[in-house]
Amino acid sequence: MAEPVVGTVGEICKQAGSYICGNCGHYKYYDEGDEFEACPMCGEEDMEWELET
Repeated sequence: MAEPVVGTVGEICKQAGSYICGNCGHYKYYDEGDEFEACPMCGEEDMEWELET
């Protein structure tokens, strides 16, 4: 089984798609090359965005 695709705040997105906030579950779409940001829903910065599968 493949490892989930994740990104942290400040990293560059390597695979476009809908990502889920590891803190509150909010979905946000990132394009390849975008920088992961704090969650716009809960404001958390110390978490991972996980690509929806």
